[in-house]
Amino acid sequence: MTGFPTGPAEGYSGIPAVRSFPTIILSLLSILILASCSPPDEGLPLVDRDIFGIGVLWSDWLSAAEIPDQYESDPREYDRAQMAAIKAAGGTAIHGSFDWCNIEPVRGSYDWSRSDEWVADAEEFGLRVYAYIGNTPDWALPIGWSPGTGWRTPPDEAYAADFEAYCSAVAERYAGRVERFFFWNEPNGCSWVNDGCSNGNSYTLYTAWLKRAYPALKAGNPSAVVAAGCIDYGTHVPNGSDYIEGMYAAGAQGYFDAIDIHPYAADGLHWEALEATRGVMVAHGDGNKQIWVSEYGWSDSTAPGTADKIAAVLETLAGEEYEYVEYARYLVLCDLPGGTSFGLMERDLTPRDAFAAFKDVRSRYILSPRLQ
Repeated sequence: MTGFPTGPAEGYSGIPAVRSFPTIILSLLSILILASCSPPDEGLPLVDRDIFGIGVLWSDWLSAAEIPDQYESDPREYDRAQMAAIKAAGGTAIHGSFDWCNIEPVRGSYDWSRSDEWVADAEEFGLRVYAYIGNTPDWALPIGWSPGTGWRTPPDEAYAADFEAYCSAVAERYAGRVERFFFWNEPNGCSWVNDGCSNGNSYTLYTAWLKRAYPALKAGNPSAVVAAGCIDYGTHVPNGSDYIEGMYAAGAQGYFDAIDIHPYAADGLHWEALEATRGVMVAHGDGNKQIWVSEYGWSDSTAPGTADKIAAVLETLAGEEYEYVEYARYLVLCDLPGGTSFGLMERDLTPRDAFAAFKDVRSRYILSPRLQ
């Protein structure tokens, strides 16, 4: 996928205040969470990898008309309700966008208000955050790029120091709270500099900026874990591992802790992409590093068989064959703008069969202490 554009009413006469509808929803979801956190059967298999991630449909991505009516007055409650639902399904991790264009819309002035909110909310619901780094603000765009296109290009060389300062500032501010980062989105596809999704040979440019992002993030927090690539590597992308080879050739080795891919496939996951990516890493001596799957899913999640597909993917990822996959995230909990129905739930948080399937598989595993 391409990059994405991030109390109760007062009572009277001593009668207790009436709770708002979103608060009631959160309370009901909290009951589901408590029920799902009952002591597990000690005979269940152990999972020591973060494969039960689900993405939040951040209210920032929606117009006011697209947000369910009960959350219009406080869109943040919609984000929180989704986190509660993810936790109820047994989800362990979410995606967060620390977009440079939002954090530093004016050069030299950082705005942490939005990211502070949802990091605090994620902590409240016990969800780890895997954080996106990228998206150039208008003031740092290369000459010739139109305002609002920063998701498609790194900054002008003149702003390299500003970019590095942003990376370090994010890592430092959230050290101990958010420590997993991935750099940009699908630079080999439609989310990068060339029109027509013709970015299969852009690894030199991508690697040049990766080699700035990685040490800057580590400078802000030496414990940060940084994934590179985030490449579009579905079944529609032939020889996707060539891009990873190109990154190595351009000097990427030593500037990532994991390789991230998006192995979309109509019938599940593009397992061959995982194996090919792993093969390249092993060949270059990086067999000790992990693979992340920061996106997978199906654009018609209401179709018959989707529940079976998600169950099969999770069961396979939990097995030993793909033990090098450290992190996996189903794309999104609720449907994205634009008419596709990737969601495990309806936009109003009505569960679909795929949501029930995710929850069922998750209930059959015990998480290792480090993931709890």
